[in-house]
Amino acid sequence: MERMLKLTKVLTEKAAWRATRHNDYTFEVPLAASKGEIANAVEQQFNVTVRSVRTIRRQSAQARFRQHRFQLAERKLAIVGIALDQKIAIYE
Repeated sequence: MERMLKLTKVLTEKAAWRATRHNDYTFEVPLAASKGEIANAVEQQFNVTVRSVRTIRRQSAQARFRQHRFQLAERKLAIVGIALDQKIAIYE
């Protein structure tokens, strides 16, 4: 049975620039998600044709605020390229 992935849209200036210039959309995905699972989830949820999937895994890091130290969570980002004649209405 195929599981549904939770795709969280990343809304930053760089992600918006990629979407308008290169038709690449950025999502935060679960750490265990593979590129194939990400492509299938995007195709099913947004009705588009995926042409490429690139992933970035950000390791956890230690941060501090005043005298408090805490651990930042590990994240996995997916940059999904879709067909040039299609759009996802994230930034509109």
